Amino acid sequence: MPKNKNIIKIKDNSVRFYDEDGYELTHPDDIKDWEKRNRQLSKEQSLKKGKEVNYKLSRWAQEVIKILKEHGEMKNVDIMVELRNRGCETSANHINKFFKSKDGKRFYKEKLFGNQGYWSLKENPRKSKTASIPIMITQKMRIELGLLGYSKNEIRHLTPIKANKIISECIISSSNSERTRNQ
Repeated sequence: MPKNKNIIKIKDNSVRFYDEDGYELTHPDDIKDWEKRNRQLSKEQSLKKGKEVNYKLSRWAQEVIKILKEHGEMKNVDIMVELRNRGCETSANHINKFFKSKDGKRFYKEKLFGNQGYWSLKENPRKSKTASIPIMITQKMRIELGLLGYSKNEIRHLTPIKANKIISECIISSSNSERTRNQ
């Protein structure tokens, strides 16, 4: 049995087929199945390579990407400070200045995510350091606040930031807890 797996061995005018596990295939149906698996594998690899997009980026654009991979979501200012610490001597004050080429613009559009001055890679596994706070109290938030004991009047006087804090920290209404003690 040969050391290489999934090969065809030609010797003395005879052809021998070996599968992925290194076993010799002797039956024609087994050889057809083996060829079908190899075609499928080749097709999958070809499609995978086709989906991969190679961007030609400047040195400092590549550094921005490294920084975002290392630190996750960061403020634009912090990214610029980190670039200067790594030797970037530029007067640029925003990361978009490093993504000026055709590929750079495409990468900036497709792979970077900006959230109110914070930047991250769209496919970055690290969690965001910022939380999204709605600009108004949503119906879902009203229901959650009601479950925490807040009256409609109390909810009406809350700001979205305060309501979000109450929900995230599960703060029970003090007026509701006093009402239950008196009953």
